[in-house]
Amino acid sequence: NIASVFIVAILAFFPCVVGYCLYIHLQTQVKKPFSYFLSHHKGGASAFARYLKMTLVKRRLAKRVFLDSDDLQNLDMVFDYVGSRSATIVLLCSEAVLSRPWCMGEIVTAHESKVALVSIIFPDFVHPEEEFIRTYGDAVDITCLVEHGIDEAMVQQALQWLQEELTKTHITW
Repeated sequence: NIASVFIVAILAFFPCVVGYCLYIHLQTQVKKPFSYFLSHHKGGASAFARYLKMTLVKRRLAKRVFLDSDDLQNLDMVFDYVGSRSATIVLLCSEAVLSRPWCMGEIVTAHESKVALVSIIFPDFVHPEEEFIRTYGDAVDITCLVEHGIDEAMVQQALQWLQEELTKTHITW
């Protein structure tokens, strides 16, 4: 009788455990804490990034917006915020954004993780052309990205993806 009670209790408890595990999985995978991740070069777009974040939050167009100066506690986690904690990356396309290794790492991570992309193009932005993509490693030192698993081939693939995405949908500022 005691064994029967234990078996019934286990069988009754098992669906609850499976349901709870599924709930936790969905919370971490489907519901990302940040609606938008603002990727920008500080020298070219930091004030605009601040304004954009304030506007999105004030108008309740986003639950949370990731801005590095507000939300980044550990630089080593920045790519995790892009790839698994943000629904959309907003790339503020200023003049030097593609020559900044960390910005490029964010773009690579968005591409690899299939994160949606929205781009806002500033007047001084130069679209990446084939020559720039092919010789990227000669022009920009990306050794700081290698320790995060990002190599030159991944950067070039992400730049080609970005090149295609910029022809689809973007906002010109």
